[in-house]
Amino acid sequence: MTTLRPDDGSGFVACFGILADEIAPLCNPAGGTAFNDHIAASGTDQSTVLGRPVSAETTNGTTVLACTPTPTPTNTPTNTPTPTNTPTPTPTRTPTPISCAACLIGYPDSSNLPRSAVAFNESEVLRAFDPANGCITPANGTVKLWYNDEHALTLGVRRVIVKTTSGTTTTDYPVSPLTTSPGHAASPATGTNLLVGDQAGTDTSSCTGFPDLCDRPMWPSLFVTDITSNASDRSGDWQNGGVANAPSDVFGAWKAAVRTVDKTRSPARITVTPDGDPAKNNWNLGAGSDTPPGGFGSLTNEGYGAEVRWSLTDLRDKNGNKLVPTHVYRLQFMVHDGDQNKAGGDVGEACTNVLMPPG
Repeated sequence: MTTLRPDDGSGFVACFGILADEIAPLCNPAGGTAFNDHIAASGTDQSTVLGRPVSAETTNGTTVLACTPTPTPTNTPTNTPTPTNTPTPTPTRTPTPISCAACLIGYPDSSNLPRSAVAFNESEVLRAFDPANGCITPANGTVKLWYNDEHALTLGVRRVIVKTTSGTTTTDYPVSPLTTSPGHAASPATGTNLLVGDQAGTDTSSCTGFPDLCDRPMWPSLFVTDITSNASDRSGDWQNGGVANAPSDVFGAWKAAVRTVDKTRSPARITVTPDGDPAKNNWNLGAGSDTPPGGFGSLTNEGYGAEVRWSLTDLRDKNGNKLVPTHVYRLQFMVHDGDQNKAGGDVGEACTNVLMPPG
């Protein structure tokens, strides 16, 4: 065993003995002198630094600690479990109800002259329509109006007569006949549906400088505007160039008309002459017809009643698009009575708003 002599104050301590069996006691880091020196193979003290663990080397390179440091406890980290992220459920959005008020026709006005200033002088012939009180979802997918007047409803122009200095031409168009009163016609033929030119199936309304701009369809017509994002939009109305949708069904009593264009005059003279009336049917509209909300008791009866019905699946907007589920639409409709004795034609208009049911 190696023996270390006491330090004599010179800084060098002799070393002798056998290193192979060296046992190193614990160091004294508090400042004691025991085993604080570095011992080289020559036995020469190499260090006077207190409190430092030292070692002794043999000539063959074996290192023996002259003192064993007291191990500093190593803190073994405790694994903190990583919390599992529990997804926070995204709250379900409550749909905002689509706001829509009762439909206001709003004409005549100056919004799109000259059409928007054209008067509709027989709106009272539209006795009722359904839905009527604003944004009501139609339970059966139809829009209906009820007509009553002292003459039967005009369903369309069945014949156009054009007179010129070189002769007269006559062109016939199909209009569903009323074979019995009351009657019913599904997808009724409504005569010529042209809107401009000599063969137009329109009334005699005109605008100075615009002979083909202010005349209105003689057949019962419905015009569509999507107002889901703009409740004041009227872009699909007739006054703004909308597309006329013909009826899906007609019940009760109706008749056709003949349009004459006399080009021997300057300017050309246009007249519309309805056919004779059928037998009166009052409010007897026949099998398959509907009763208006509130019944017929409060509605005026002048002898000739009719129901005109449009299926929502048949309707198109002015761009040819079908109606979209859950959208809100403004539906404007017009009908002509059976005498056409007022300037521009006897025609009534009204409108309603419809919330389309989900698809």
